[in-house]
Amino acid sequence: MYNDWFMKFAPKAFRETRVQTTKEVEIALHSTGNLTNIRPATMRENPAILPTLRMAACPPLAVIKTWLEGRGYQQIAAGDSVNFDAMLPGTFGFRMNVPVKLEGGIKSVTIPIDAVISPKRANKRSFPVFFEAKSAGDFTNTNKRRKEEAVKISQLRSTYGSRVQFNLFLCGYFDSGYLGYEAAEGIDWVWEHRIDDLAKFGI
Repeated sequence: MYNDWFMKFAPKAFRETRVQTTKEVEIALHSTGNLTNIRPATMRENPAILPTLRMAACPPLAVIKTWLEGRGYQQIAAGDSVNFDAMLPGTFGFRMNVPVKLEGGIKSVTIPIDAVISPKRANKRSFPVFFEAKSAGDFTNTNKRRKEEAVKISQLRSTYGSRVQFNLFLCGYFDSGYLGYEAAEGIDWVWEHRIDDLAKFGI
């Protein structure tokens, strides 16, 4: 209904932009197999899809960024190469790599964490708060993905102990089955539409 109204009554320039944007999104979805094939080669071959991919990936973190900066937090620049365990109080970073030990403790890998936040009241012994951003347009695939977070928190805790705070930032549709599974693993969450709940994590 909104789309019908928009295409009938919005200014001509807006309507034309909407038609063009729709075409660009369709091309991006087709080129990436409905976002299942996002590889460097795909982006090099189809550079026009980058704006659509940015819009598909950025909004949840941009919500977080605005909230933190509004409370005096400072983002770590991408080129600063600050380790997650050396962050100053009152700083945050996105897509930070955290090394973890694999089962057996011999080999290690790095796992990306969407948002890493060092609370203002943190001290030298404090551990930053981790958030994984998850977005779902329906309930269909969320339960298939719920084990991903369980594996991450298991690896983090086996490496760093119980002080690890690994949480979810949820946007969209996640049912009680998904939430119950995550809660059983000791994972908490914040809904995008209740972003002020971040404060309950000492942030």
